Amino acid sequence: MLELKIAELSSQLSALTITVERLITTLGGVPVPEVPEVPVILVVDAAPAPAPIETPAITVQEEKVEVVSIDTLRDMCLAIVRADGSKKPVVKNLIFSFNKAQKVQDVPVADRLALLTALEQI
Repeated sequence: MLELKIAELSSQLSALTITVERLITTLGGVPVPEVPEVPVILVVDAAPAPAPIETPAITVQEEKVEVVSIDTLRDMCLAIVRADGSKKPVVKNLIFSFNKAQKVQDVPVADRLALLTALEQI
C-alpha cells in the first residue's frame, strides 16, 4: 500500500515539474528543454514471509492440589470435640479464623487443607 502511494506521488511530482517548467518558459521567455513524460512502472514485490520463530517446547507440570472434603473436616472436628469437650471453643474459633466461617462448609476450598493441618495439631 505504501509503495503504491509513493509511486502515485512520484508521478504527480513529475507532472508538476513539467507544468512548472512550461510556465517558466511561457512567462519568462527562457526556453526550457522539453522533458518527455516517462510512464511510472510500479513493481511491487511480495513481502518475504517472516521466518518462523522457534520457541522451545514448554512443559507444563500439573500440580496436584489435594482437596479436603467437608465430611473429612466435619468428622475430624467431631472426633476432637467428642474426645475432649473443652476443645469445642478452640475448634469453633479455628473454623472462624478461616474467612469468618461459622460452619465447616463455609470454609473456602483453598483453606481446607490448612484447616485440616491445624485440626491435626490440636
